[in-house]
Amino acid sequence: MAPGQEREIELRNLKLRSSVQRLAAHLLGLVGNSETNPARFVLPYEKRFLAAKIGCSQENLSRAFAALRRVGVETKSSLVVIKDVAALQTFARLT
Repeated sequence: MAPGQEREIELRNLKLRSSVQRLAAHLLGLVGNSETNPARFVLPYEKRFLAAKIGCSQENLSRAFAALRRVGVETKSSLVVIKDVAALQTFARLT
């Protein structure tokens, strides 16, 4: 895929998905093995950089993490636990 094409897809995702869905999709991208339940990992950067990456404010990122609790995403500082990867994929509309 050409670099310009990647950016176009990224911009389209910013417009067509809610910040909660974008966060879900990004977290799923950080999961090493989608077969592992629960999936556990440490965010590789600060949450303010994550907010910028998915195109929202830090306050909106906090609300997005709170919304994802309903589908089994828990956070403690930079540790993320996804209890049901398949449910999160469905929520993010990746399957």
